[in-house]
Amino acid sequence: MPTDQTEPDRFRADVRAFLGDRLPADLAAHVAKGGYPRSECIRDWIATLAERGWSAPQWPREWGGAELPPRLHAILDEECALANAPAVESLGISTVGPALLEFGSPEQKSRFLPSIVTAREHWCQGFSEPGAGSDLAALNTRAVREGDVFKVTGSKIWTSSAHEADWMLCLARSDPDAPRHQGISALLIDMRAAGVRVRPIRWMNGVHGFNEVFLDGVEVPVENLLGTENGGWAVAMQALGPERIFVSRVAENKRLLRQLHETMATPDADGHRLADDPAFADRAAALEVRLLALEERFVQFLDDLAAGRPVGPEVSMLKLTGSRLIQAFEALIVEAHGPAVLPFDAARTAAEGLGLEVGAPSAAMAALKMLHHRGYTIAAGSSEVQLEVLSRRVLGL
Repeated sequence: MPTDQTEPDRFRADVRAFLGDRLPADLAAHVAKGGYPRSECIRDWIATLAERGWSAPQWPREWGGAELPPRLHAILDEECALANAPAVESLGISTVGPALLEFGSPEQKSRFLPSIVTAREHWCQGFSEPGAGSDLAALNTRAVREGDVFKVTGSKIWTSSAHEADWMLCLARSDPDAPRHQGISALLIDMRAAGVRVRPIRWMNGVHGFNEVFLDGVEVPVENLLGTENGGWAVAMQALGPERIFVSRVAENKRLLRQLHETMATPDADGHRLADDPAFADRAAALEVRLLALEERFVQFLDDLAAGRPVGPEVSMLKLTGSRLIQAFEALIVEAHGPAVLPFDAARTAAEGLGLEVGAPSAAMAALKMLHHRGYTIAAGSSEVQLEVLSRRVLGL
């Protein structure tokens, strides 16, 4: 029986029942410890969510989504986070899919969307370059059209999961004489094509997440042009647009709040609890108040979306606040665990996605996750970029 989407309480209960029935206990336990799930586990979980249209909850049903209103999407994210389900951080679903839905030809949609929503094919995003990170329009990768193909030459960096990707959504400069934002094309590149080379960039904990990607005369058929030739900037903005609200990471912050409370309530060897320390409890309460304020503003933006009202540049405050808040929660969790966060075995983390457990299970990865998520204030638009947007476009400074 379809969920009555006009009743958030019923929908929340439906999600909880689904998670209780379908979320593997060993996977949830791994995530609860802060571990990095194996790629095949994440793909299997995405395929499970896709049975309900929840892997891409706001996509049209025609293409495997559930057409959830923004508020119900937020409830789904929150319940998944609190159940310790792995985050569905699939670039195919979050960035490539929205771009295909808006700009893809019927053939491109039929070819790619079904395999994206069920995680049968994995995508990476070829946007950032060594000299073009926050200033994306400065990219230098070239796409030269020769008959029915584009020949693409250049390099990309910080390319998440490129070593596991089947396809890349790549931005390349196809008209070097056009203004910066007008001479870029978006191309769908087969990662198995001749001339594609991937080199790993390992995190400090040994996990392989980022990559450099080198493109040496890679031939891309013209039918893999997404949108119009030299119209890639519009494709990029569509690809990046959906993340602006949900990158506030309210659900993830709520999971960290619960983890902090659990850590504070656990007695140490002498029987003392941080929950009974007024100074520490005040610091935890201050973060909780910041989270409540973030959630209130987040809900207001969701209501704007649901009502069809445009979401303006002020949405940058969500990303700015949410990413900083995650870092603050994780720093306090590390402090709460104390010395138990220090033991570290990079080989085990790389192989198993877990750290050494000498204290509470959640302590093993606390420091590593804190260091890893320092990047949250860089990825998806750095804090400096968000402040620039707010100061110029909202405050008029």
